Amino acid sequence: MEWIQLLIGTVVGGVLLFIWSGITNNLPWGIGSIANIEQAPELGEAVQKQLDLGNRALFLSDVVAAFVVARPKSYYSIPRYFALEFATQLAVAFLLSLIIGLTDALTSETQLSLIVLIGLIASFGTLFQYWNWWGFPARLALGSSLNLVIGWTVVGFILMRFIIV
Repeated sequence: MEWIQLLIGTVVGGVLLFIWSGITNNLPWGIGSIANIEQAPELGEAVQKQLDLGNRALFLSDVVAAFVVARPKSYYSIPRYFALEFATQLAVAFLLSLIIGLTDALTSETQLSLIVLIGLIASFGTLFQYWNWWGFPARLALGSSLNLVIGWTVVGFILMRFIIV
């Protein structure tokens, strides 16, 4: 694999993954599976107190357990989200391109199978742990895993077929 193929694979793959994640995160098992607490001033006050201790808090009571990640409101910025998401997808595309380049002696089917397995490892190693330990919705874990595996596989196929040959 030549460095130009790696560069083109990273850019093309990153753009495709960015678009894919933008579409699939808006499906019912994406961000829509997480409820928004509209009016809970007491929770807001409790979270604000925890900000001095870090940005994570675990609330336990006789009725509810809640894991809260809190940041100052200024942290939440759409341009920042898009920039970091794009950088993340570029990193994934770079790694997918490397994997494809390093396994070019294998058949395309074997390379795609490897990408599927790596996607499953990533899902079980993160998303299903969040579902188990932190109570993330099952449809979020399953849907996000499906999005990840399908996205990586489709992009891997496109890279193998048209860019890293």
